[in-house]
Amino acid sequence: MIVAPVLSDRSEALCGPVRQSRPRDRHEEPATAERIVMIRIDRLEPCPWGSEVSVEMSSGDYETLKLAIAVDGIQTPLVVWACGKRLIVVAGMNRLKVAQEQGLTTVPAIVREFTDEHAAKLHALMDNLARRQLSTAQRAYLAYQFQRLITVGSGARTDLQPSSNLTKVDARRTAAELAGVSEGAVSAIKAVVESGNTDLLQSVLQGKTPLAVAANYAKSEGKPLPPPGLDGKPPKPGANGKLPGGPVVTVVQGDSSDLIANAARFYVAEGAVVCDVTFGCGVFWKKVDLSRYKFHASDIAMEPSVDLRRLPYEGDFADHLVLDPPHVHDT
Repeated sequence: MIVAPVLSDRSEALCGPVRQSRPRDRHEEPATAERIVMIRIDRLEPCPWGSEVSVEMSSGDYETLKLAIAVDGIQTPLVVWACGKRLIVVAGMNRLKVAQEQGLTTVPAIVREFTDEHAAKLHALMDNLARRQLSTAQRAYLAYQFQRLITVGSGARTDLQPSSNLTKVDARRTAAELAGVSEGAVSAIKAVVESGNTDLLQSVLQGKTPLAVAANYAKSEGKPLPPPGLDGKPPKPGANGKLPGGPVVTVVQGDSSDLIANAARFYVAEGAVVCDVTFGCGVFWKKVDLSRYKFHASDIAMEPSVDLRRLPYEGDFADHLVLDPPHVHDT
């Protein structure tokens, strides 16, 4: 457990054992005699910027954090902005929430004075980017927010250091490198955010919809279109007979059953007629609720045996045909 003095209502003095804090970001104000102090929770104001500087922690990660704090206490101090007489949490909102749930009355914190709200927000973004468990989409989202903060014009900032006065292209590159993602990922999340479709954005950040797919729909025809699966409906072709947004290129992490489950969610409407003519043992479909479809399974190795070259169906019988033909490995 961290042992440090309590910061009282009547005393703003920072006293107690000095701890070495992590290196400062170049946008932060220089800290003078940074010390870890114990601050009463009822004195703290929650971070006011919410999704502008952070992404929601998954339930699994949050439960892990709760267990760690229950066993060892809060090992990483919060960062608090001393804004006049106010103490605003800049980093550590999840730790603060857990502390409140577990009935703690004080938390360890480093109190800092930032030049202004802009500098405090930059610190909050940097702190959230340091989280190891972020997905690529979440990192791209935080990079997009970072880009907005350091781009001249987007926030009417003209008083930053010369190195921070960047064009939008330079700012995107800087933000992408900082977050460890591609510039394309930052552009993609920008399209999703600026579409105004909050459900689509949350679906991306929660890992339910691939970023590339969501960006294609957000850009299509100049209006936000939710991807199939978000509203339970498959995409509809436009007047030219093609699906909106052009071809969709994405990657599914997992095995064949994960691939089929994702493809079915995106492209197979409930009640559709589906024929798998190389069904085998049904490995492809083990993660799909087949009761949602009119499903026909056949295979030359099944009883009765059905050869895929001589199917017993009439033309235009099925809406979707699944074929995994036999293959021979080179030896």
